[in-house]
Amino acid sequence: KVSRAFADMHNIGNALEMYYIDNQSYPTTPGAVPSALTPNYMGSIPKDPFNRSPSSRNTGSTQGYAMESESYGYAVTPTTTPSRWLIISNGPDKDVDAQGDTLQSPYVSGQLGGPDGVSTGWYGAVWATGSSPSASGDLGYAGP
Repeated sequence: KVSRAFADMHNIGNALEMYYIDNQSYPTTPGAVPSALTPNYMGSIPKDPFNRSPSSRNTGSTQGYAMESESYGYAVTPTTTPSRWLIISNGPDKDVDAQGDTLQSPYVSGQLGGPDGVSTGWYGAVWATGSSPSASGDLGYAGP
């Protein structure tokens, strides 16, 4: 599941970059991502394999909230004219750890958590290390 989550987040990241090339901006809120990316940049927004049903990461316009029901979280910085984005999975423990209001520098790009990702960055976030089903913390993918 960790590999699937990173593959999904990587695909969303690629779609965000294609959107940026065409629009010179990123979507500013989680709720804006589905309509911005589908159907022109990806067929649908994938569900987080570590999200509980009903969704443990609420949908909405607040930073770190889900793009759609049971989907990945999304946060940007700065919030008015984003230049960086972060996609967040609940991780193996299925708990929401990374909150939008705690996401601050230092910002890093690429995988956050998991067996190959960095364990620090986006200050205030708790990134899961390894791929154990009991690993606590979230998984993330950030760019550019």
